[in-house]
Amino acid sequence: MARIKARSLVPQKNLGYHGAINAIVDRDISAGAIVVVNGDRGACFTVEPASNNSKRRSSGLLYVLRNGGRSGDLLTGLTFITVPIEDSKKKLGDPAWLGRDGVWTFTKPKTNPIQVGEVIDSPSGKRVLLAPQARY
Repeated sequence: MARIKARSLVPQKNLGYHGAINAIVDRDISAGAIVVVNGDRGACFTVEPASNNSKRRSSGLLYVLRNGGRSGDLLTGLTFITVPIEDSKKKLGDPAWLGRDGVWTFTKPKTNPIQVGEVIDSPSGKRVLLAPQARY
């Protein structure tokens, strides 16, 4: 299987529908959260928020939710998405790390650091490319 590098996704669209999944969430969750597949229900996958403090919740298939939702909602899990950042001090290529409960952060965790994105440049300014399945 070929490995996709995050920098090869930059000039393309900002939504990663290639490989996207239908996801049913097990709790309320916000848009842009990183989730991990933990099962299936019919033709959909069930997901829970990914977390760097759990091996089970930080490995496997990781996706980014395009929209937020409530427990039991059917959402779309994307392979990558770009989101604007407000911190103008970030440089191109600065990493984004998996935090707890689906949140990503620019602060590298002391234990189990997992990179899920990086700062990129776009016509509308600096953005973060969240691509949790990419190889950094």
